[in-house]
Amino acid sequence: MLKKIMWRESRCKHSTNRNDPYGGSFGLLQINGSNVGWAKRGGWINSRDDLLKTHQNLKVSLELWKLYGWRPWGTKSSQ
Repeated sequence: MLKKIMWRESRCKHSTNRNDPYGGSFGLLQINGSNVGWAKRGGWINSRDDLLKTHQNLKVSLELWKLYGWRPWGTKSSQ
């Protein structure tokens, strides 16, 4: 599932989608800007640009997954 989401969200590249709400989405798993404050408070990133780093993007994604499952990525299995 992770591989499919990375492909759908970013084509497995460190991309930025500035058209998404809340300041855009970033990195392999397209973490939305609305999660930046939460990720900073959790100690997983220091700035939004950290979401373009593979390890940090995957870590934040894992923490989101622990809280919400696949729902943040809008997969059918999350409904």
